Amino acid sequence: MSALGDLQLRWAADEDAPAVARLSKEIDPDMDETQAGLAELFLHSPAEARRTMYLARQGDRPVARVRFKSAGELAWAWGIGWLPALEEGHRGPGWAAQDGTPAPALAGLVRALEAQARGAGARRLTVELLDPQVPAFAAAGYRPSKRRVEMAAPLVRRPVACDRPLRPPRPGDPAEREALARLLYEGYLGSVDQDGETEEVARAETVHVLDGEYAPFLAECSMVIEGDGGPAPAGPALSGLAGAALVLREGRSLSWLAELVVHRGFRGRGYGRALVQAAMNSSLDHGYEQMGLVVTLGNMPAEGLYRRLGFREEGEVQHHYVKEIA
Repeated sequence: MSALGDLQLRWAADEDAPAVARLSKEIDPDMDETQAGLAELFLHSPAEARRTMYLARQGDRPVARVRFKSAGELAWAWGIGWLPALEEGHRGPGWAAQDGTPAPALAGLVRALEAQARGAGARRLTVELLDPQVPAFAAAGYRPSKRRVEMAAPLVRRPVACDRPLRPPRPGDPAEREALARLLYEGYLGSVDQDGETEEVARAETVHVLDGEYAPFLAECSMVIEGDGGPAPAGPALSGLAGAALVLREGRSLSWLAELVVHRGFRGRGYGRALVQAAMNSSLDHGYEQMGLVVTLGNMPAEGLYRRLGFREEGEVQHHYVKEIA
């Protein structure tokens, strides 16, 4: 298969579970999970994980997979994988030809992704890439936004120092859900981790996390610091919360720090460290052995905090590239 042509990107429904599993094994034949096991994992994935899985097809044959979602004028694609046969016909790195132009296979997938995003009403598409995929996307007009990497640490119990009330969140309380949504929006606003999301998008993401739509939400391992809704040391605490650490379950022994945010009016008081350490202690209490997370490279305060708590880099760097597609 040396040329791809146009692809059709379609959402993967339940009946596509065997195709998702077969494609996953073809992409990575060394993975331990069987094809039947992969199909079961897909069918029992959290709701948001299943909603975002798409297959790129050439005719009736799935040849690539991608996670895709959109919200308003923004769209995101990640988890891109493809059949090795799609790389035939060129000798450059990844999907880029030696002269830097996209190989036919990649160009077809890029067109399909952009068509999907435009069809959803998006004007900007952000893609998450591994090293071999970067040159071809750059040649297709995408520009670098940020780089992220996974980190993990063994759970070690340490004392927690905090001068404000520190407790697990109450995900069933509508007022608390609203406070968390506002905290995540206000806390990330203007930071390296903010991708132009509106408050409505932040609210939707909070719902996905709290309702376990990415992975089971561990309220008992998560933590919030109360802000009392009053004036903060360096400005108004509009959300009513000074900070939060939201934790998901990624495996039998692995908890996952999905969100860590401290309101800008409460920074510099050690609340980030208190939240993470309290979440680590609680994860240990509930039988977990490790905690994982993703950090944006260049976010020096976050990187430094995680390293002091024992986190170390794992896996490949994830490159975020963006393109205006309107």
